[in-house]
Amino acid sequence: MDSKAKRIAIIRESITKVAKILTDDKVLVTQAGVKAFVHYDESTMKATRVNLPMLPDDASDDLIEAVQGFLDGEISKVLYADPRSALRSKYEQLDGIYKPVESIFCEKNMIKAFPGARANLNNMHQAFVDKFIEPKLKEAMANGASEQELFQVLAIPALRAWGGQQFFKDYMSDKWSLIAGIQKELDPLASKISSMTKPEDAYEMAKQIRNLVEGERPEGDGHNPFGDPSKNGGGGRGRGGPSGGGRGRSKSKPGPMDEEEGDAGGGSEPGEEEDDEESSGGGGAGEHEPEPEDEEGEGADEEEGEEDAEGEDGSEPVDRPDPSELEPEKADDGGDGETEQNERQAATEDENVTQADYGGASYMKDFDWNKIQDIGNEFGQYVSDLCAKEMEEESYTVFTREWDQIEPPEVPRSFKPEWLDEVDKAIEGMVGPVARSLERAFTARNKSLWMQGQTKGRMSANNLYRLSAGDDKIFKKKIEHRTRDVAVSLVVDCSGSMSGSKIFTAMCAAWVMSEVLQRLNVTNEVIGFTTGDLGSPQARKLYNELQDEWSAGRQWDRREPIRMPVFKSFDERFGLEQKKRMASYARVQSAMASNIDGESVQIAYERLCKHANRGKQKGKMMIVFSDGMPAAGMSSQKLNSHLKKTVKDIEKDGTNIVGVGIMSESVQHFYRKNVKLDNVEELPGIVLNQLRDALLTA
Repeated sequence: MDSKAKRIAIIRESITKVAKILTDDKVLVTQAGVKAFVHYDESTMKATRVNLPMLPDDASDDLIEAVQGFLDGEISKVLYADPRSALRSKYEQLDGIYKPVESIFCEKNMIKAFPGARANLNNMHQAFVDKFIEPKLKEAMANGASEQELFQVLAIPALRAWGGQQFFKDYMSDKWSLIAGIQKELDPLASKISSMTKPEDAYEMAKQIRNLVEGERPEGDGHNPFGDPSKNGGGGRGRGGPSGGGRGRSKSKPGPMDEEEGDAGGGSEPGEEEDDEESSGGGGAGEHEPEPEDEEGEGADEEEGEEDAEGEDGSEPVDRPDPSELEPEKADDGGDGETEQNERQAATEDENVTQADYGGASYMKDFDWNKIQDIGNEFGQYVSDLCAKEMEEESYTVFTREWDQIEPPEVPRSFKPEWLDEVDKAIEGMVGPVARSLERAFTARNKSLWMQGQTKGRMSANNLYRLSAGDDKIFKKKIEHRTRDVAVSLVVDCSGSMSGSKIFTAMCAAWVMSEVLQRLNVTNEVIGFTTGDLGSPQARKLYNELQDEWSAGRQWDRREPIRMPVFKSFDERFGLEQKKRMASYARVQSAMASNIDGESVQIAYERLCKHANRGKQKGKMMIVFSDGMPAAGMSSQKLNSHLKKTVKDIEKDGTNIVGVGIMSESVQHFYRKNVKLDNVEELPGIVLNQLRDALLTA
């Protein structure tokens, strides 16, 4: 396994573990397929699942960096976003502005808490600009786009630059002139974006931007259940009927709850029924225009009339739109037909001056914030497309490892002590002689030598004469050979073809080897492999996603879970519980199914590398017990090729790997070092020779 494959294996494992630690297991993080996405609970706007693509074994650096950037960006929202504000912005149709502002706040806090995330996020920002912003900007400028059209492209970089992100400040430094009018219009709020300190500030900032551009809307616009009952909209936080009847606008769209709850008239949150009754004037279902709101609407109209009169007498002349253009709409007397243009005219004179001077009416009047895609949306699609492209070049593809079952097997209730006696009887007298023979081999090999004539080390009296000749090589260095600094993985084929005497022979062989290695203080693991089932809800859900991928035309080679029973881990001693697991598996064989040898050996090797690299680095050795060819629900040619490639990569990495054919010579097609084992009686010779040769060269 080359360095890149090792790096991919580490990244696959670390991504999920780190994400679980950061989110305190509040969000399910999976790696499946080629899609990068986040699932939210629509009723609470809390993230429920973050999915990352299943990285191919030779994933490019671009894909790795993209996945890490996407993950850090989404985890920042899980940690620091305010779900209530997100839900509130959804009801008030603020999503287009709120989501980018929310991302700015969350990423800022992510970097503050985890400085290592800065590099991943910067890589994501660079890729986002290169892949999305630059192509769109060049096309827009080539087509003579208007300032508003250019801002449609540059909105995310501009907001993030205002939010203090240095990467986007540098990027926008020579582009502000393209959106000068819009920059001036939003300038009163730009400096506030970088000063957000609470999650709720993102909502308030988005609302201020919307109000500056469109004019302030009634608090209850869109049947918002989060509205302030003391303000125009009424309704409070209850989920009752619509609010803001007196000042509603003809162009306002019904909120998401109109059709479902417009007739309910009731459901408020606990402790707020009294406020709801006061704000609704005690009306029941279908009473959409309470009298107190009508009075408030009339008061607002009178204020508008006073402001109009002030402008007409010339006391403070301001630049306004032609009043003749507004006559048909003013005739509605501020009722339900009042338009956005009327509301902007009813704003304060300072705001009118600002919009007139900065070009608000022409620059931002028709700007659609909902067309703005925050980085997470577009970048997630980019990650998916990049992974899909690289996956097409793979010779062996895996949909997911999330459903794999790699854990100690349960000892069945039907376990009988006689099963242990049966194994002990079969291997009686084997462990001691083999262990003593290997001990003698180790003792002969574990010699210490002194290398003379060194420039550093321990001073040697025999070399002091060199000083008279000006030679400073008067030191010696001790060289030690330690053959026991090695970790061994014993891998047993537990597929259906191994049933009967084959699995018993393989278990006896692994049993003897593990006991011998334990006597020699050599760490080892005994692990089996076969295929698993879809017993868990998560596994069935992943299988349904796999079926959807197939329906869409994307095919995967490995389409079933792998089961790897861990009979003895590296950190366990080979004790009674471990022996029970092995003896039970040799007798109760209901869980023995198919065998995906290549990937199973690869997973076992990843576990071996992880242990061997812990603390002082150790040598590595693998012994695989199998009876034949790989067999599963995929092309046998692909299965065979992948096993050959896996073994070759392991050997290239400097690891001794031996195939032991259980009553079969098929292992010779896959393992360069191989031997056949027909019965338990052959164990001493086979075990002694293979362990001695492999351990002494490890």
